[in-house]
Amino acid sequence: VSDRNDSMTAYCGLAGTGSTKHIYKTVNGGKNWLSISGNLPNISINAIIIDSLAEGGDPLLKNQCLIVATDVGVFVTTDGGKSWSQLGTGMPRLVVGTITMYKNWLIAGTHGRSAWAIDVSSLKAVQTSVRNTDVQKNGITIESLRPNPLMLNQSKVVTMNVQTAVNVSPRLTIDVINAASGVVVKHQNCEATLVGDKQQIQFELPSLVASGTYLIRVSDSMGRHDEAELVIVR
Repeated sequence: VSDRNDSMTAYCGLAGTGSTKHIYKTVNGGKNWLSISGNLPNISINAIIIDSLAEGGDPLLKNQCLIVATDVGVFVTTDGGKSWSQLGTGMPRLVVGTITMYKNWLIAGTHGRSAWAIDVSSLKAVQTSVRNTDVQKNGITIESLRPNPLMLNQSKVVTMNVQTAVNVSPRLTIDVINAASGVVVKHQNCEATLVGDKQQIQFELPSLVASGTYLIRVSDSMGRHDEAELVIVR
């Protein structure tokens, strides 16, 4: 399923149980995909809906609320895929093949148990960043990125807390990548400083950077890296 206003942003759900990652997001037309599977069970994804009602008209909450039909019921995330929970009180855990929205109701078509109507008017999207959890195994993990969203009329400085393995040099490279185009708008070598028990990096964004979603990539000389999303607002 694709974003209703942005063809570069889309979501893909996978069938089968061969992988624990079953739902992915792209913000650059499929050049890169990030897992947003979170705590979803290891089960097939049969359908995906973006719940724009939960955004309340706030552009910073766009696409944060997603609803998926699976082989064990319906699940929802309100934080862009960081965490998921089952939707539908009293609904049995069975195969749901199709879902559609009608006003503030989710209509779920099941295998053998007819259709269910679920009131989703109480769902409220929340703001967060989603990062690629697969790269945590590579020795570098971005634990926090702030401020996010970044209001350029207030500050151009980004602060990150980074967890690194003992064999990773504190000298790192920062790339700021436009998620829609894939263009690197900033490339900087820097050195992490120890603040408490965390490695901290600060860098300044270019003055002319446009509003939008960016990937912040931290990597070392051996190519080990992690990425996090940063929303920039002018």
